[in-house]
Amino acid sequence: MTQKKGKNHFVNFNHRIAPVCKNRAVQVFGVAKQETLNITCELEADPIDVKFHWTLNNTVESMEVKKFVSEGTSSTVFYTPRNMLGYGALLCWGSNDIGRQKDPCVYRIVPVDKFSQLESEMPFRVDSQNEEAHARLYFSGMATGNTAHRSEKCKFFGVIPYR
Repeated sequence: MTQKKGKNHFVNFNHRIAPVCKNRAVQVFGVAKQETLNITCELEADPIDVKFHWTLNNTVESMEVKKFVSEGTSSTVFYTPRNMLGYGALLCWGSNDIGRQKDPCVYRIVPVDKFSQLESEMPFRVDSQNEEAHARLYFSGMATGNTAHRSEKCKFFGVIPYR
């Protein structure tokens, strides 16, 4: 806690916040059916004792994902798409004593062939003005990293093409 002395009073600068995504850009991961992805969600929060919740949103439903581990402000999900309904947006939410995270961290899961190239960088539409951004597609078991390649101001609208 930081305090600053005014004329005859103290001002408290203790900054406690509900969880927010450390990296607010949408990240895209390619994975074949029956292969497992390990995706780590990192949040900024104070207090750092965060309870995590993961869901998958696809074209039909939203379902809870229960296979994950968490410590402090970090959570890693172990996710395996079993069929085409297993693809969509994995959403990571956190909550602490201050409140629940307002906007989730988003990880797009797209289908790929097991024998695809190591990496592919492609454009995709990000808003109604047809602006383009680039996303690096990470193929399971072949490339690593959770680096986002998209402006955090953009929101995702539409389908990500893949080869």
